[in-house]
Amino acid sequence: MIEQKDYNYKSVAALDAEWLPHRGVSDYWLIQARLYDAALPLAEYMLDISLHKQFAGLGSYFELYCGLGDIIGGIRHQARRYFSWPAAENGGIAIDAESILCGETLQLLDDGKAMALLLDTGEARLQLRLDKADEVLLGGKCRIELDGQRLGDQRLLGAASVNMPCAGRLRLGDKELRLTGAGAFIRSYGRMPLQQARFHWECFRLYLDDGRKYIFYEFPYAGHRAGIYIDKRNQPQRCDDFSVEYTDYTEIDEWRFAHTWYLKCDSHFPRQLYFLPLLKDQATLPTTHVMLGVYNYNAQRMGYAFAEAMPGARNELKKIPLKLYRDY
Repeated sequence: MIEQKDYNYKSVAALDAEWLPHRGVSDYWLIQARLYDAALPLAEYMLDISLHKQFAGLGSYFELYCGLGDIIGGIRHQARRYFSWPAAENGGIAIDAESILCGETLQLLDDGKAMALLLDTGEARLQLRLDKADEVLLGGKCRIELDGQRLGDQRLLGAASVNMPCAGRLRLGDKELRLTGAGAFIRSYGRMPLQQARFHWECFRLYLDDGRKYIFYEFPYAGHRAGIYIDKRNQPQRCDDFSVEYTDYTEIDEWRFAHTWYLKCDSHFPRQLYFLPLLKDQATLPTTHVMLGVYNYNAQRMGYAFAEAMPGARNELKKIPLKLYRDY
């Protein structure tokens, strides 16, 4: 069973109040973390989980992506599942006020003070506790334009807990590790017609070592961008004076995805930053999720980032067929 709630575009509430999916709009649940082996601190792991409910009338669907990157070992364990809507209720996914269950792949429980996560990709099994931290309210109106023509105002609202202490166990084959680290939970929702390619984005979520955090959205074919800066006190500010350009790309079945970028944001960084993949061959269809290192002009690593590149971001199309999501 999937419980739902009404969508209120005028305001955004706290995480607990906005846990459930909303009627008539798209929804995102994101968990991202950097984890370390307690016995071997140099062993680094990155966790990226994305559950997306895309509202498209009779053709709506849920898309689940789970990635666990072993940075030192150069391996990414991942799982992806697709659920058509409303048949998803009978196809292995259930959502209520305290939990999200996606078959045997992902179980996420929230008791108000912490989240308990169980991830099983087949190759890796992760049990993780994420303690709640200060919340940040995110949201706003995106004015979307293409070739100078205004296409309409779309809203993407949300809330986040961006500094969550983590601890858990990871089993890789016959090896079991105790992990600690820090993570983030991001919950967003709103009217974004993602079957239209011009609304497809490249999104970058940066976690810098000095405590600063950024979220940058770039809509390459709509000529639109939006950014949020979260300072060391977890206070959000708009940060729209930036640009992100790709320097290299890869192709999968004739679909183009960027996988290295540089960022210009003069108000926060005197020189450009570079986003470089920490693992090889991360591009996947239909949506690519890339684990990145953030480097300055001296090639010093300043932190890490997660990139999400949608299929319409670098491919000149008008509409994205739902078949692309079902087939992968």
